[in-house]
Amino acid sequence: MMRGIGTALLAVAAVIAAQTALSFVVGFHTAELIGETALGALFLYAVVRVGRKRR
Repeated sequence: MMRGIGTALLAVAAVIAAQTALSFVVGFHTAELIGETALGALFLYAVVRVGRKRR
């Protein structure tokens, strides 16, 4: 369980770092939209993964 939490934190940190880097290239609003989409996908992946483990 702790490994999964650590992996999730690293994934969120990577998304935030990429969002910061993108904000210099494509603008803040576009980078924020991409970051929110990526975080939403990570959240849905986590929900599906938990659902599969409980079966």
